[in-house]
Amino acid sequence: MGPDRPIGRRQKDGPRRRPPQRLQKRPLDNRDREVLRSLASRRMEQASLPVMVTRRRQWTALKDLRGERPMVLFETWPLENYVAEEELRCQDAGLRQVAQEMRAVIRQAEEIGDDYVVEPFLRVWDIDAL
Repeated sequence: MGPDRPIGRRQKDGPRRRPPQRLQKRPLDNRDREVLRSLASRRMEQASLPVMVTRRRQWTALKDLRGERPMVLFETWPLENYVAEEELRCQDAGLRQVAQEMRAVIRQAEEIGDDYVVEPFLRVWDIDAL
């Protein structure tokens, strides 16, 4: 028997997800800005590589059940200290989290050697200071 409502829609009286943590609106420290710009630059270099276009096409083909080859993805999120706290140079706690996510993507692309695709954008939730 199927669900009483369409899948993916929240009931009006159902539970609500907590919104992501909001960063307070404040001036951005120049050092934090330079750290983030440097990381963003490295990320864009990786995202611009021709292999990323190939990998994106191969993942799409695999998901469309027309796989060209077996794809390998090593999930790094469960690894404790994959990006160590000492590597993070941002002073702002929220921006440290952004830097940590960027460093993890950069490290995975440079060191793991799997079929991870570095996207040319970064999803950041509710940061007014940038």
